[in-house]
Amino acid sequence: MAIVSKDMGSIVVAAGTLKVTLFYDNTVIDNAAKIPSAADSFMNFGDVVEKLDDSAGIIQIGEMSFALREDYTNYIAGVWYTLFVNGSETQFRFYLDEGAGDTFLFWGYVPKQKGAVTAKELYVANPGASGTYIRRLTVKLLSLQRKILDASVSDFEASVKAANYESYNSSTDTYNLSFRRFFTSFIKTAFGSSGYDQDASVDFPTSGNAVIQLWDALANNWKSFADCLIFQKTGSTFNLFFNGLSTVTWSKKYSTCKEILKVLCFQFGVVPTYNYDIVNNRHVLILRQRGRDGNFLIFNNTEHRPAEWQLINDINIDRAKAFRATDETFYSADIPSADSYDTSLPVFFLNASSVGVFNWYEQFTLYDPASLAYPSKMRYYNKSSAAMIEGEGTATDHNDLINIYKYYQSQFSTFGIFCSRSYRGIKASDDGGSTYKHTVVYPGCRTQIHDGISNKNFYANEVKKNVSKNEMKITWVQE
Repeated sequence: MAIVSKDMGSIVVAAGTLKVTLFYDNTVIDNAAKIPSAADSFMNFGDVVEKLDDSAGIIQIGEMSFALREDYTNYIAGVWYTLFVNGSETQFRFYLDEGAGDTFLFWGYVPKQKGAVTAKELYVANPGASGTYIRRLTVKLLSLQRKILDASVSDFEASVKAANYESYNSSTDTYNLSFRRFFTSFIKTAFGSSGYDQDASVDFPTSGNAVIQLWDALANNWKSFADCLIFQKTGSTFNLFFNGLSTVTWSKKYSTCKEILKVLCFQFGVVPTYNYDIVNNRHVLILRQRGRDGNFLIFNNTEHRPAEWQLINDINIDRAKAFRATDETFYSADIPSADSYDTSLPVFFLNASSVGVFNWYEQFTLYDPASLAYPSKMRYYNKSSAAMIEGEGTATDHNDLINIYKYYQSQFSTFGIFCSRSYRGIKASDDGGSTYKHTVVYPGCRTQIHDGISNKNFYANEVKKNVSKNEMKITWVQE
């Protein structure tokens, strides 16, 4: 069995020209010539849907739907029905040309689960191997982001252990790995080395806009976790949560990377999304924020339609606990205690003012070419005051626990406005109106909307693009 690719050609839709590549099991379809072209296969396209949050801490998977016209030239049951039923895996990749060249739209696979493929019979005669079947198929793809979440923890450990370290401290015989290369190990684990770059397969929020920031005493400024290092190994012994020294050994606690990535992203106030870099042919894990860091967009005033407005106070997490992942009883004394908690926030990595305060694998540092700095304080973005707040907590060490708690309390318990608006066209501009394109519209992008009282900043929580109708719907949440 091998998964091979076929260029299905292009099909013109209202939003431009779609170019489709199929990835399929060649033990089921033994000749690519038996697969019809895109123009002969696709009848219409549903929404491409991407979302940040349904509820805090639940990773959302992008999806895309479409209808297929069957081809019975070589298969009684139809080429697509045969491929979906008997193939080990089927993927579709879509590029969209809006007039200025190819851009990435979506890459997904057909999951082996209920609702992924619906084959509606329109006509059946002489049922059997020589009968006649006429079906209309609808398909729902899941984003390749799911491959990242479903990757095995043991394979992820191997990727991290093989990653190139950034610094070595001879006095302690420790090797330090950046969070950048730590996160790109998720990409390598899911897709292999061919579509991966150790430094470019992850995209972080910019340091100045990060919602959780650490103080770098060497550089005398605030940094984000993208600037941090973790201890990869001491001598020949690997640290982190791999070697059995921790009470939370990842390979024993988790079966897939989903829970690890969820906890990591929760700790730093980001949401994982997927993209494909068509220029460099690599998969990219993009860590989005809920506002502050996305591009501000403008839309042609004639292209948007009346919106639906709601007043929201989404999730109250006053009864939440941010705690040390290796010891659930260890949490900040500044967090209100309770007999039970609605939300638990385990934290893998803790800040400390010096080495050895916590286990090696739990501490992170800030890297300077001359030496390593241990962040002594943190700050978080407070939604209600629209400002970075520092000085929370009485502890010098592990004050990230109270800052993480405060960030989520502010983010999800603060009153705000929810706006759902449909647009004619799927384009917007992030350069003041010079160019309009669909690639700047994504979960986490931002805009200003006047509600009749004042201009307010919003971030996109959900984006639905429909290339057949050339329209989109965006759910905006007030920052």
